[in-house]
Amino acid sequence: GRLEDAFQHLQESLNIQRTFTPGDKARIAMTVHELARCLLNEGKYRDSEDLYRQSLNISLSFLPERHMNITITRGRLAQCLVYQFAVAEAESLLRQAIAVSFKSSQNVHKSLHAAWLALTLQLSKKKQEEVDTLLHESKKWAEQIQSKLDKAAVLSELGEVFTLKEECGHADETLKDALSIQQQHLAKTHHQTAETLCRIGECGAVQGKTDDSMKNFLESAEMMSSTSQHPLRARSLLGLGKFLCVKNKWQEAEGPLTEAVAILKHSLPQHPRTTEAITALSECLSMLDRSQDVNVVMQEHHQDDAFNVQESLHQLVGEYTEVHL
Repeated sequence: GRLEDAFQHLQESLNIQRTFTPGDKARIAMTVHELARCLLNEGKYRDSEDLYRQSLNISLSFLPERHMNITITRGRLAQCLVYQFAVAEAESLLRQAIAVSFKSSQNVHKSLHAAWLALTLQLSKKKQEEVDTLLHESKKWAEQIQSKLDKAAVLSELGEVFTLKEECGHADETLKDALSIQQQHLAKTHHQTAETLCRIGECGAVQGKTDDSMKNFLESAEMMSSTSQHPLRARSLLGLGKFLCVKNKWQEAEGPLTEAVAILKHSLPQHPRTTEAITALSECLSMLDRSQDVNVVMQEHHQDDAFNVQESLHQLVGEYTEVHL
């Protein structure tokens, strides 16, 4: 999709609304929500998170707690947080969301919320019985979704959870069903198709399907070349680079891994995938007998970690001061 154009038009609309109809909170909240979704799809997760929080706060100021619009925004905010590996808050938001959506007739939202909560719990490595129940329920509701693209979005999320559980048969089938729909109904380079391709590559990696996975990772990365700073491109490049290392093609692996590290350090500095990419790049450089470059990469990583800890401490001190003074 043309996300930048959409974002620009929505921003202009929001400016007009805030100038001429500042009391129309429902419309303003909806526009902020759509702006957040554009940024989420662009891979700008922190900016997207800020706007989802704004939309949620506006909605909470005039709607009842269990209104479906609030539930939907909570779910999207949780999705954004899961992408950043902020799984504790994501779980809390999703449990609030499913308390409402599971009682509704909206199969899309209850299926997505179940899938995202299953993913959150699986990433947290806890409550496996609940994960299995959520997967079953989400897939059941997905079959009743009228929109093929909404159904594909759910199936792609479910496929990732199955991969993390190493249930590769279920993962492969679910992801390929999602991909088939997306390739029929979306633009050739749409980020949702690229994400599903990347997930198929990761599923293949678990199964040891080296050549197939490399092909999927490469295709996914190329599809995201127009949005070169998207974390999804980094995710695909990391998968490609790691497989090149497995094949002892160290020089070929250096480029994808270097680009993956650069993107992830900027967009997801505290995500486990960033550490994984830095470790893979360091191993690659070591095998190329470039120990000095390894030291530089690791030193920068430790400096980034120290900076992130310092920023978190400053934020906590500020919050404590606001509450107690």
